[in-house]
Amino acid sequence: MDSGATVLVAEDEPSLLYCYQNGLKRAGFRPIVFDNAKDLIEHAGEADALVVDVRLPSLAGLEGIDAVGQLQGSGRLPNHVPVVFISILEKETERCRQKLKEAKLPDDRYVWLRKPFEVDLLVRRIHDELIRRHR
Repeated sequence: MDSGATVLVAEDEPSLLYCYQNGLKRAGFRPIVFDNAKDLIEHAGEADALVVDVRLPSLAGLEGIDAVGQLQGSGRLPNHVPVVFISILEKETERCRQKLKEAKLPDDRYVWLRKPFEVDLLVRRIHDELIRRHR
């Protein structure tokens, strides 16, 4: 599944970040990794796909959903760039539903993976979304 696509991963848990980075490299992706929303916002334009921890902390108080909403709202997140949200929370929890509504992210704009999951599932979802969006 060698796509050569650049995948930005924003995850604040070092052990998970390490696993995601290695799994994506093995699959032929070029991962760039950050542990905060500030760097996610700053470097999102370098990525073909985003993997974002929903509860990602930052100095500015942004969380993962808020950061993606800010990128989309400012026009800096093209529709062809898939977003994979990762979280221990279900998408349907009240807090998540409210954040997604505030960020004005339509359901077809992102994929949601509930932790824990196998890195191979993450790789497949990114690959499938890139194909679906005709990257």
